[in-house]
Amino acid sequence: MAQFNDRTIRAIDETVSCICGHCGHNVAMQMFSSTTYGKHIPGTGTKIEFEYKIGWCSLCGKPSLYDVNAKKWLPQSKPYDDVKFLPPDIQSLYDELRNAYAANAFSCSIMASRKLIMHIAVNLGAAPGDNFKNYVNFLDKNNYTPKNASGWIDKIRDAGNEQNHELIIASKDDTDRILKFVQALLKIVYELPNSL
Repeated sequence: MAQFNDRTIRAIDETVSCICGHCGHNVAMQMFSSTTYGKHIPGTGTKIEFEYKIGWCSLCGKPSLYDVNAKKWLPQSKPYDDVKFLPPDIQSLYDELRNAYAANAFSCSIMASRKLIMHIAVNLGAAPGDNFKNYVNFLDKNNYTPKNASGWIDKIRDAGNEQNHELIIASKDDTDRILKFVQALLKIVYELPNSL
């Protein structure tokens, strides 16, 4: 078991520009504390140091942790754009898939995307309780997807089936392709018509 026997806590006064993982805005994060831990791994003679900084968002006031070694903010900001005018259930699923992506849980993100597409189709008039393929076909046949999006549609059908029925772990690239489509679909169906 590792032992944490070297710890240094010091007050700092610096401001860092970042995207707050709580409110999603680009803010000046007021850093106030830096902590360094030395970790000795018994029997190896190895010592690893970790450094973390803690700061407060200048907009929402919530604290964030910056992992200096990994160069990563915790919580991480949500990837992809916020989309306006989403119904509550669709907003919830969109947030869920973005949070899964931010945590590098790409298979979970693709599965949430699949669930989101089903909710979108039902919200637009498809029959509840149908299968995923029919929901995707509903969106395509009712012109909720662009005419030249057949490649995207096929990729979503395939990725959804692979994640759901086969022992395949999604890659970041596969997930990016799906999320770009889902974001575009949400903007076409909900944000653009309500922004006129």
